[in-house]
Amino acid sequence: MALKRRDVDFKRDFEFTFNGVRLFDKKSYVQDIKEGAASQGGRYADNTSSQGLTYKYKNMYSVAGKRLPVVMTMQTRELNKGGLSIHNGHADLYAARGAGWLQFMSADNQELHYLLPLAFKAIEQRQVMLPAIVTGEGFQKSHSIENIKIVSDKFLKYFLGEPNRLFQPDFDNPVLTGTFTDIGTTMPTQMKQDLALLNAKKYVKAAMGVMNEILGTSLDVVEDYYAAESEYVVVCLGARVSLFNAFRNLYLDKLTKVLVFGGDGSFYDIGNQGLNFALGENQDVTWIIYNNEAYMNTGFQKSGASRFGSNRTTSPYGMELQGKDDFHREIVGQAMVIPGVYVARLSLSNPMHAMRILTEAVAYKGPSLIEFFSPCPTGQGMATDDLPIALSKMMVDSRAWTVFTRKPYARIDLAGNPDPEEIYPKPRKVKGKEVNPTTFRDIVALLGQFTGDEKTIDEIVKVNERQNLYLWCLNQYRAGIRQDMPDADEIERLISQR
Repeated sequence: MALKRRDVDFKRDFEFTFNGVRLFDKKSYVQDIKEGAASQGGRYADNTSSQGLTYKYKNMYSVAGKRLPVVMTMQTRELNKGGLSIHNGHADLYAARGAGWLQFMSADNQELHYLLPLAFKAIEQRQVMLPAIVTGEGFQKSHSIENIKIVSDKFLKYFLGEPNRLFQPDFDNPVLTGTFTDIGTTMPTQMKQDLALLNAKKYVKAAMGVMNEILGTSLDVVEDYYAAESEYVVVCLGARVSLFNAFRNLYLDKLTKVLVFGGDGSFYDIGNQGLNFALGENQDVTWIIYNNEAYMNTGFQKSGASRFGSNRTTSPYGMELQGKDDFHREIVGQAMVIPGVYVARLSLSNPMHAMRILTEAVAYKGPSLIEFFSPCPTGQGMATDDLPIALSKMMVDSRAWTVFTRKPYARIDLAGNPDPEEIYPKPRKVKGKEVNPTTFRDIVALLGQFTGDEKTIDEIVKVNERQNLYLWCLNQYRAGIRQDMPDADEIERLISQR
């Protein structure tokens, strides 16, 4: 049987691959496309993190060996340690250090933005021609809101020019590269890679010099911040650089206030160790926590703030266990054991009170921790704009969320709660009708995140009511409203009376 000759249009195939159409072909792999697009003259950028990087290892050596100047951005995360890890770490970046790729670590998102074109400029030099990884830090920067200045298209066209390749593609005279490296070429190839790596630093510095001259940036391979005037020097990389610089400003007569924003996952779990240490250091930092009782940004997983019985993707409802099987914590208690910390819990349902307390906390010369109950419309299924505010109010009225302020070396103040001297708020008149305060069962019915039959829901409500009331009485005791704490029997009686 005669085989039918297929007409090959290499230019068409190049455009087909480089424009990313094959990304949607389930029989293809993104990493192969990156290598193919770059080898055919395209300027290619990729993005990955954690386990995503480990899937690329086999191709990373190939890309470096072919001397393809590809840029891969990465948000550093921990690698799996027996199970899926979503925590911040540098394990993925360090694991790729021997693959022949240059590595750029940014201190903040603005620097990450500058390093992307700079990496292309440096690695496309004929004496380098190696791939590069440009990194930020997972959670520390990937989940932060930061204003940055975008470089213009005009600058990019001038700064980068046309893509440069060691071997420019010739579509009229195509060349096929085999998959096997002969023993006689392995070491010479490696030696050329090593020489390129040795050359890379001066070309990176040269590219930084050009960018600094045009944009007024101050990039360098290793940057120092008043190191010559300091008695001690801290060597670090990543997001910690920005924080250390801010602390250094305290001794330079510069107006500095460090604000740290994060969710309950960031502070209750992932960053709790660092937070606990930092609170005791008595630095002028304000932590602002938006607590929606789950890892909402990464798939609705449980956190230390998730309530007993709540159905999360990492604590699903099953035959034996119904949702999360442990109790939620209150991170404000961790801060209040340090007398000099300004601590507050606030609610979106009382914005004027919240703004006044937040202004005080930021103005306080010392550590302050502010926690908001901040519903997630997507994760908690809120279809209308008014529901998050309504839920915030229900949490306060039901005593599931205590609003308070604890100024340094003082008792806590419960003035932001309805009827703070009572166990539960009193019924109130609304348009002439008496309305009973919200209960935790009302919240369970609204959210739909507690699953099970009627008996199971009753038990979940009862357990959460017990903890909510105990914490409310504890806060009354801290405020000097109560003289003692109720025991378990007294709490059961108070709940049943309600």
